[in-house]
Amino acid sequence: MCSIVELDDVAGAVAVLAKVDWVGLPGEVMGEAVVDLSVLRARLDAVEAAATGAFHRSQAWTADGSKSSGAWLAYRTRSAKGEHDRVRRRAVVLGEMAVVQAAFDAGRLTARHVDVLGWAQASRPEHFAAAEAFLVAKAMELRWRSFRIAVRHWVNVVDPDATDDDLSDQAGQRHLHASRSLNGMGRVDGWLEPLAFEAFHTALERIEQELFDADWAQARERHGELVNVSHLARTPAQRRADALVEMAHRATTAPRDGKRPLPLVNI
Repeated sequence: MCSIVELDDVAGAVAVLAKVDWVGLPGEVMGEAVVDLSVLRARLDAVEAAATGAFHRSQAWTADGSKSSGAWLAYRTRSAKGEHDRVRRRAVVLGEMAVVQAAFDAGRLTARHVDVLGWAQASRPEHFAAAEAFLVAKAMELRWRSFRIAVRHWVNVVDPDATDDDLSDQAGQRHLHASRSLNGMGRVDGWLEPLAFEAFHTALERIEQELFDADWAQARERHGELVNVSHLARTPAQRRADALVEMAHRATTAPRDGKRPLPLVNI
C-alpha cells in the first residue's frame, strides 16, 4: 500500500474486519461493535491530524506547484479541499491542548469534540489552560448538544465583557442563500447564530427522527427481524432534506395564533 509498514498493517486489519457478517450477529454484539468502531475512528482521526500537520509543515506539497497542502491532498484523494484544511487546522490547535490531544489519541474524544474545544481555546486562550481538563471531562460526560452548550456557556462566563462583542460579530455573520438551478432543483446554504441554530436544529432533528421511525417501520414489515439501515428507503441526507420540507409545510399550516415554545437550555 505504501512504504509505512504500520499503515499496511492497519489496512490488512480493516480488510479482515470487512469480512465480518454483521447481520448474523446478536443485536447487543453489533451495538458494542459499533461503539468500538467509533473509538477506533476517533483514534484514526487523531493519527490523520498528526500526519496531515506534519505533511503540511514539510512543504513537500510545493514540489508540483500546489498552492497548499489541502489542494495537494484534495487532488489525490478526489475530495473537498476544505476537509483537509479542517484536519490541518485541527492539528495546529491540538498543539496548544495537551489534555485534549491525549484524550483524542485514546479515542475518548471525537474530531468534532476537538473542533469545539479548539474554538473555545481560540476564543479564550488566556483562560483555557486552567479549564482544559474540566472541559475534556465534560466532553466525555455530556451528550453532544449539552456539551456544545456547556462550552459556549464557559466561554461567556470566563470573559463576560467580550460576550456582547462576540454575539454582535456572530449576528453580523448570519446569512442564508436559497437558489434555483435551471432544472428546478433548489440549493440552501447559510450560517445561523448559535441560539438560532439550536432552535432550527432541534426542530429538524425531531422531524428527522419521525421520518426515520416511519422508514424503519416500513422496512421492518418487509424484512422482519433482519432489518438494518441498508433496507431503509431514504439515506440520512435525504431524510434531512425531507425533514426541512416538512418543517416548511408545518410552518405554513400552523395556526396564526399559535404560541412559540419556551426556550430550553440544558447545561
